[in-house]
Amino acid sequence: MTQRILVLPGDGIGPEIVAEAVKILHALQRDHGLDVTLEEGLLGGCAVDATGEPYPARTQAQARAAEALIFGVDATTGAATLLDGTRVVVKVQVPGIEDVIAADIAALR
Repeated sequence: MTQRILVLPGDGIGPEIVAEAVKILHALQRDHGLDVTLEEGLLGGCAVDATGEPYPARTQAQARAAEALIFGVDATTGAATLLDGTRVVVKVQVPGIEDVIAADIAALR
């Protein structure tokens, strides 16, 4: 049975890291017959930029329908940690979004 994986690259360094994880999944599909479909969604600052919402209804529906997530966004703070350990805010904080996302992720269990 094909498993659906929702890919949420997010902001900052998230898209770069998630892209590498997706490459691994594609290699597993090609070389070992991994039976998954990958669907990308918007979450965090990029979602705000595209839709005006940090966790759009479409992404919520995608999360509820997925069997797993690849999560490359820090949507609770919109922050990134630099190589030297410095934490820098890269998007506006969205209070309460962590509770909404946690509920959808908990529904996957």
